[in-house]
Amino acid sequence: MLTSARLKRAVRGKSWAAPALIASVFFWSASFTWSKLALQEVNPWSLAFWRWLIAALFFAAYLPLSGQGPQVRLALRRDGGRLLLLSLLGVSLLYGLQNIGLTRTSAIHSSLIMNAIGLFTALLGVFWLGERLGSRGWLGLALAFGGVILIVWQGAAPAAGVSTLAGDLITLAAALCAALYSIYGKPLVGRTPPAVMTGLVAGFGALFLLPVAAWQGLTIPAQPGTWLLLLALGIGSSALANLAWWQILARMDASRAGIFLFLIPVIASLIAVITLGESLGGQTLAGAALVLGGLYLAR
Repeated sequence: MLTSARLKRAVRGKSWAAPALIASVFFWSASFTWSKLALQEVNPWSLAFWRWLIAALFFAAYLPLSGQGPQVRLALRRDGGRLLLLSLLGVSLLYGLQNIGLTRTSAIHSSLIMNAIGLFTALLGVFWLGERLGSRGWLGLALAFGGVILIVWQGAAPAAGVSTLAGDLITLAAALCAALYSIYGKPLVGRTPPAVMTGLVAGFGALFLLPVAAWQGLTIPAQPGTWLLLLALGIGSSALANLAWWQILARMDASRAGIFLFLIPVIASLIAVITLGESLGGQTLAGAALVLGGLYLAR
């Protein structure tokens, strides 16, 4: 039986989780359009570097203030090598490739194709971790894969005008990096505080991105609007959204919270249509329906 104090904490937790979940979904949805706009002034690797440097600076201030400095040192001693690899996969390669893809495809295509993270994660879970999928799971993955093929195929079709095939395939590679990040980082989640893990991955990821960005020609934005976009991506879509997401999972079942992630490509597409003037073709809508429906079945 819940005591009065515990009941109050539970109610506060639930009331906090709902707006935090909405904020996370919004920040992640808007990140595709924000990145597309920022890429008008900065190159893909510079965008990734500035975004995650800002996120790393946020956590550099947040972790000591929240009293998690000792956990940072412990995580470095215990899992330093794994955290370095996670940073390479989940920050440097993931966002470098995603930004390159965005220069060659639409924000709508990018947001839809990034849903292949769920597809790749499920397949890696089966073949790498030995997890099992029932018949419903395999059917869902087959539908999701068919949806990705439809979206990518439209990008290659002559009727689509300028081909987005290269950008779509690069984005698909980014989704694979994200899935590898999730699978490889799974053992750390139970023994490392979420903010510590995210902060260290952000810091190492920014360090990995710096030499590549410098080699490509590090772009220092001149427009205030671009800096506002970078702050929104770094603090909102990277730091706060990830921090809130882990806190949400501490208060809500992952299966329930995960359903809300299916809203990301929907909201991202609406933002791209309104802000960038992008259009949704019938084949893209059909592919999106297969991807979202398939991933829902596979859950």
